[in-house]
Amino acid sequence: MPRGRAAPATNAQAAVTTVHMFWIGETLPAWVPACVESYVEAGHKVLWWLYLREERASDLARVAPDGLLENSMLQLRDAAEVLPFKQARRMFFHGIGEEGRGSGFGPLSDWFRYEVVSRHGGWWADADSVCVRRLDGLVDELGPGGPIICTQPHRLDQACRQGTAGAIALPPPGAKEAEQHQEALAGVGAAPQKVGDFHRWVCEVREAGLDVGVVSNSFFFSPKPGDNMLRSLAGEMRELLDSYAQEVEQEGVDAVRQRCSLPSHLVGLQLLQRSVRNLLQFRLLEPGRLVHYRARRDVHCQHPPETLSVSLTLSHAHGAQGWTDQHTFVPIEGSVGGFRIASIAGHGPSETFLRVAVALGSEEAGELARHFGKRHPSDRMRLTAWRALAGAAPDREGRDAIWREAEAAGSRAVAAVAKLRRG
Repeated sequence: MPRGRAAPATNAQAAVTTVHMFWIGETLPAWVPACVESYVEAGHKVLWWLYLREERASDLARVAPDGLLENSMLQLRDAAEVLPFKQARRMFFHGIGEEGRGSGFGPLSDWFRYEVVSRHGGWWADADSVCVRRLDGLVDELGPGGPIICTQPHRLDQACRQGTAGAIALPPPGAKEAEQHQEALAGVGAAPQKVGDFHRWVCEVREAGLDVGVVSNSFFFSPKPGDNMLRSLAGEMRELLDSYAQEVEQEGVDAVRQRCSLPSHLVGLQLLQRSVRNLLQFRLLEPGRLVHYRARRDVHCQHPPETLSVSLTLSHAHGAQGWTDQHTFVPIEGSVGGFRIASIAGHGPSETFLRVAVALGSEEAGELARHFGKRHPSDRMRLTAWRALAGAAPDREGRDAIWREAEAAGSRAVAAVAKLRRG
């Protein structure tokens, strides 16, 4: 490298200082560009997402502080790159009840922030916030390895309104997470969901020398694009918004204000709080810890332990469990958050015996396999039966006939496989 020349910033380094902000609405208050300017003056590269042609064609230059729009640290981005304006208007939230409580673009803004940061990485900051310190300092303190979700002090006198799902115990401001704080955090556990139990939990937290915070989506950071949690949040929010927009068009505003897919303008925040709560609860399997795994619903992520460890898996024994599958996933090389099925556990001896019997050429075995292929309650056993019959077919035409019969046997799972085998 030539002497005196600075090394180009990597994507990870750029993400640390990049801040995404968003504004949508018919008017642009003068204090919004002033807030944006505070991040630029602090040394952040700001990507300000706006509907430039549809909303900001006339008022942006008029209300922006002098020199802001010409500053090289500010980049105006067209929000239509992420979502066309026409679709965004469809997702306006009309509120709850006759008076339309909570109406506005709040839910859309929540989706937009998860979508943008999952695509680009970097920081998210609300456009109505003022920068009083550089955000990359938090990355220096906490490390760049994973997402950073910020909190704010919990309004304990407003637990019913602010909710308890996002409440977490935290070390006091400025304190290092020494061993005593780690032990205290483990001792108080997660905040209870019932408001009646919440205040008792708060007392325990304070007696342990900790503070109570609430997870916020006003500020968060992802070191790189493709964060799994943010992608999942964006996908879930988009489904809710699309469903809500359809309900408005089909049933009308008055109807959706009584009952709709969006129960609150805070649903985006609540989804993030749920995700953070799950991360905190299942981040480490510590000695004496019990984790409830719901079969066929949860995915259990296992990382190599730092030292020798032994864990026991206890499961309820039932005859039907022999016909359920347990999938093992592994990451796809070169992908961001992609996984593939590496193996399927759970195959029993009945499948092996059926394959052997059909391969031996017994007429009774063939009839039994056809019966299982059409009638067995397990899709896995049905597929095993058709595979055994196709494997015993004398030629390609015979195998094609078997799979054609399987495709019409009444199982969607078998039909999908049969269609591929015939193709």
